[in-house]
Amino acid sequence: MAVNESWRRFATANNLQGSDFGVGQSYIVVCERARGDYSEEAQVAALGIRRVLQGEARDFAIEYPCHSPMEQRWFHMVVTPVREDRLVGAVIMHVNITERKQAEKAAQLSQKYLRDLIDGLGPSMFVGLMTPQGILIEANRPALAAADLKPEDVLGKGFAETYWWTHSGEVQQQLREAIARAARGEASRYDVQVRAAENHLIDVDFSLQPVRDETGEIAFLVPSASVITDRKRTENALRESNEKFQQLADNITDAFWIRSPDMREVHYISPAFERIWGRSVESLYTKPQEWTHSIVPEDRESVLGVFAALMGETRSVDIEYRIARPDGEIRWVRVRGFQVRDAADELIRLTGIVTDITERKQAEDELFGEKERAQVTLNSIGDAVVCTDISGNITFLNLVAEKMTGWPRQVGPWPKFAKFWTPRLAKPPRIRWRWQLHKAEPCTFRPTVSSFGVTDLKFRSKTPLPPYTTVKRRLPER
Repeated sequence: MAVNESWRRFATANNLQGSDFGVGQSYIVVCERARGDYSEEAQVAALGIRRVLQGEARDFAIEYPCHSPMEQRWFHMVVTPVREDRLVGAVIMHVNITERKQAEKAAQLSQKYLRDLIDGLGPSMFVGLMTPQGILIEANRPALAAADLKPEDVLGKGFAETYWWTHSGEVQQQLREAIARAARGEASRYDVQVRAAENHLIDVDFSLQPVRDETGEIAFLVPSASVITDRKRTENALRESNEKFQQLADNITDAFWIRSPDMREVHYISPAFERIWGRSVESLYTKPQEWTHSIVPEDRESVLGVFAALMGETRSVDIEYRIARPDGEIRWVRVRGFQVRDAADELIRLTGIVTDITERKQAEDELFGEKERAQVTLNSIGDAVVCTDISGNITFLNLVAEKMTGWPRQVGPWPKFAKFWTPRLAKPPRIRWRWQLHKAEPCTFRPTVSSFGVTDLKFRSKTPLPPYTTVKRRLPER
């Protein structure tokens, strides 16, 4: 019957046939005869218009596509009856809703991308969405699959009441408190155990973040969790290893240290440091370079040179030197240092073990002094003294023995001790002498004929000159 100006412009732009823009034609028939793309929507429109004109419906509306070769378009058609005293026709209005449809399509596409994203985070990443009141409205596929759940099992329920959390009242209460804080705008993050399929508990790093709308109000809460069971297992193993190491370091008498490659930082020093150095471990952590001040001045240069090499290309060092404690006591230490390198052979740290060898050094000094005194004594007596090892190898001659044998006292090796006897008489004394060596008891051979005349032999063990001493005295001619 009539069309408006907008219809005329649309008809002109889209090459609709007829100069009257369709006035006088049956719109219902046009829709019913439509074929090809969108003909199904045209059939629905024809039926709706007919029902309004027949008084079977108060109105009718439909959204339909009407794309051109140049662009995509959507329209919203509304059919409203026209009445005077009776139903005389209908007004059909087409509203262009292309922008809205494009926005909806973009939103749907964005939502799909988001869904694909959160579902594709991997089997160990759980993400959801809930209201500020703690009602779960979204959960990604990995979170559901981990617990063998379906969306209807958890969506629309309080998050703290879902399967993941109901294994522990304490865990549920912790979550409720986190939800309350998030609803006030405070984020939470903590490690917790959640329940997976078959009541299996897994460790997760759980986070709860508030999301604000354009007005600044809390619109949603986003719970997320990453599975850290392997990390927890590693942490537990590392903690147990550290505890064992700490127990070892706390109870051994040697001091164990770990330093940076340049020795400027102390990463670790065991408690034995305090016993050896007489200083606190805190003092070394605070002033890592003060360890050099404890070295006695006579040893300092050589020690620093050794550690300079350790910081360079020398893989390990072993050095003994003296330190002065704060109380003035001098102690001897043996330090073994080692380089630690990574897979690329880069030096990453230095480690070392310190042993207090003061008692050993004192024993060595005492033994040396005793040996010196014994040698002075043996050189001052009038008898010949010969020391041998258990195999009969001569290890010491005093001055009288040197004159008696003609063997130089300061130059070895000397002949076997058996050479002291003449060949004719060597066997019996030699057998008895060997037997006496193993018996390790004093004995006397008298008289005995040796290569140096008739002598009186006395055998002793456990003397300051290890391990066996024989005293030979030339007897007067009889």
